[in-house]
Amino acid sequence: MIKDSVQNVSVYHGIQSGIDKVLETIASGEYLNWDSGRHEIQGDELFCLIQDYQTKSEGKLEAHNKYIDIQVVIKGSESIAYAERSVLTAEGDFNEDSDIGFFGGSGDPIPLREGDFAVFFPGDGHAPGLTAKSESSRVRKAVFKIRDH
Repeated sequence: MIKDSVQNVSVYHGIQSGIDKVLETIASGEYLNWDSGRHEIQGDELFCLIQDYQTKSEGKLEAHNKYIDIQVVIKGSESIAYAERSVLTAEGDFNEDSDIGFFGGSGDPIPLREGDFAVFFPGDGHAPGLTAKSESSRVRKAVFKIRDH
C-alpha cells in the first residue's frame, strides 16, 4: 500500500508499467474533468471509475486478485481502512468475475484528502469510502484499475 499526494507521483515511476501510465494520467490532470462512470484507457488492462458518493461510518474490507487500485480523491475527504490480506478472514466466496472478495477483520484508518492518492495491491485489504473525522463528506474520486500480471 502506498499513500501520498498527487504532487509526488513522479517518485513512484518504474514500479510497474500500468502504474506508470496511471501516474502520467494523474500528473496531466485530464481525469479531473471526466464524467462519472467507467473510462477506458487500455480496455480491461487499465481503466478508471469516476465515483461520486457520501462517505459512510462503516464498510467491509475488500481485496482483489487481478487488479491494482489507485484511488485518487478529487473532492472531499475520506478514510480508507487498510489491513494486510494475510491477516483477514474471507467472508463468502471470492467473485472472480468482479475480482472482489470481502473480508472480516479490522483495518487501520488511512485519511485521504483532496489531492491524495492511495495504491492498493492484491495483497492489500481495504475498505474505501469511510467517514473521516466523524463527519460525513461528499466525495468525488477516481479509481484506476490496473491488471496485475
